[in-house]
Amino acid sequence: MPQLGQVVGYSLGILGLTLSGYPLMACELPQKYDPTVNHMPLIQDQKTLQKYGSQTVTLQGRYVAQKQIPDITSAGIWNPEQPPIPHIRATIVLNDGTSVFLYPPTHKQSLRSPAEADQFDQQTVRVEGTVEVNTVGSSASRWVIRPVEIQLASP
Repeated sequence: MPQLGQVVGYSLGILGLTLSGYPLMACELPQKYDPTVNHMPLIQDQKTLQKYGSQTVTLQGRYVAQKQIPDITSAGIWNPEQPPIPHIRATIVLNDGTSVFLYPPTHKQSLRSPAEADQFDQQTVRVEGTVEVNTVGSSASRWVIRPVEIQLASP
């Protein structure tokens, strides 16, 4: 156990180093977090999409909503006093015309809310998420993104 004189001397030494302008500890201050800085690749065409498949990316393109009225005979519960609720799915159309589905069309998550469809339909958006090739339910492969966030693109 240190003696009282040793503790006081050590404390005065630290105080002396601090007052003399010498830093006690050299450390780098963390940079401020800037949410506008995005470190994910920006995808705007199929060539770049293929390069970053199965990765988390930012996809930029035109949001296109497709509304489909389900067949009331096979859509489950249906109230004859109200019109059927449309199923809304969306794709992001890239600069070169490539379509990327928001979730695989056979998944329940692919159904979009009317509010989202009204807000983004025919607008240029940025979608953050994971892109992948999906072949389930189709003879051809198609690109899908599992979105984390959708927002209007800055002009």
